[in-house]
Amino acid sequence: MKRYEKLINLRKECGFNQDEMARIIETSKVTYLFKETGKSRFTIDECFRIVNALSNNLKKDLTVDEVFK
Repeated sequence: MKRYEKLINLRKECGFNQDEMARIIETSKVTYLFKETGKSRFTIDECFRIVNALSNNLKKDLTVDEVFK
């Protein structure tokens, strides 16, 4: 299993690309790519922003653990 496989699957389910995710956490696409592939770490603030965006798009409550574990 990839490090953030759940995140990647949820991102794709929402129809978000890496550019859109980078905008959500206010960073560059390259920096987001490093984070999503585990080469860099997400901050807790970034985790909450991502979870909120995914939850709103999917219209269901998600937790940080569900997305990032």
